[in-house]
Amino acid sequence: MDLWLENLRVGWEALASNRLRTILTALTVALGSGAIALLVSLASSALATITTGIDAVGGREIVFLEPKKPKQPTAQTASRLTLEDARALRERVPGLAELSYLMSLRNQVMVGAGKKADVDVAIGAAWQNLLLQDLICGASLPEEGAESGRRVVVVSKAVAEELFVTPEAALSQGVLLWGHRYEIVGVTSEAAKFGFNMGGVSKQRAVIVPASTTLSGEGLEPKGFIVMRSNGAASHDLQMRIATSVLSWRHRGVEDFEFFDLEAFMSKFDKVFAGLRVLVGLIAAVSLFIAGAGIMNVMLASVRQRVTEIGIRRALGASQGDIRLQFAIESALIAGVGGVVGALGGTVLSVLVGWVAVRVAPAWENHISPWAAVVAALAAIAVGLVFGLRPARKAGRLDVVDCLRGERA
Repeated sequence: MDLWLENLRVGWEALASNRLRTILTALTVALGSGAIALLVSLASSALATITTGIDAVGGREIVFLEPKKPKQPTAQTASRLTLEDARALRERVPGLAELSYLMSLRNQVMVGAGKKADVDVAIGAAWQNLLLQDLICGASLPEEGAESGRRVVVVSKAVAEELFVTPEAALSQGVLLWGHRYEIVGVTSEAAKFGFNMGGVSKQRAVIVPASTTLSGEGLEPKGFIVMRSNGAASHDLQMRIATSVLSWRHRGVEDFEFFDLEAFMSKFDKVFAGLRVLVGLIAAVSLFIAGAGIMNVMLASVRQRVTEIGIRRALGASQGDIRLQFAIESALIAGVGGVVGALGGTVLSVLVGWVAVRVAPAWENHISPWAAVVAALAAIAVGLVFGLRPARKAGRLDVVDCLRGERA
């Protein structure tokens, strides 16, 4: 231990005697470790932002059931899912927290207070959650299967303000849609979460109407899809097998539907993103290897300048291993100080970037990765040791007599 401490003291004094060179070399290491900490934290924040928005709509609990063209089309099928299909599945598929039939019609005209607004009609109460809409006044639509038969509508804040100036003024007002009067029962605004644009429905221009009332009352052709949300009591595979059996019987054996399991998709997404984070870290680590070359160059120069010191230490009894250890410690000191400073700087910078990102995009989730900073610092020390091996070996192999004569290697 005393030998280690003595070498550490000597190494620190040697580095301090060449402050500028040491600082510049440590700075290159700091840039590399800081890049690792920053980029990995930003990648983690991007993943957290995406997954938070997906989890907000049900995330891994959701299975989408969509129509598709059968491999062998027949006259008995129109390749579509109906509201009756949704009702049959709701009764027979176990472990469901919710099952909804959804449909959308874009670029429709809504009239209110003598004004016209271009809207996207989202048919089905579950659209409010899938579009990440927060209720700001009034009430939401009744859950699927509990519609009262009234023509009611929930409108977005932008539509309410366009037709009635304020969201509060829009409540209980009547609007015309497809030539029928609908009563506004609620107004929503877009939640500060990252989501996805389902069915091409604009979150700013969306108006939501009940599924069964609208489809039957307006005589619309069913061209929608079904969303099943599990309560966690049954596996998605079991639910999809039962749903396949129910629909195959209802559609007379024609397989004109397909499933999209969001849980399976997110599991693959997690693996891909984990690989991307590693890739981002490796790309940032390239600068560490460049810094390592700088450490090697500096330490080789240090060996050439300190041959007399090396000769004196050898003459006083220091072994080749002692000399190698001293120079290895010096290279590790440069890399360690630079790595720790860079990792801390990268972490602080990622916090600042996240602070700015939240103000630009409120949906941004600032997710700092402490382990990335730790790995960056340890990687910097490892690089310093690896690139310091050659100078350390060279110093240890110097001849004592040549060193005392002041002959440089």
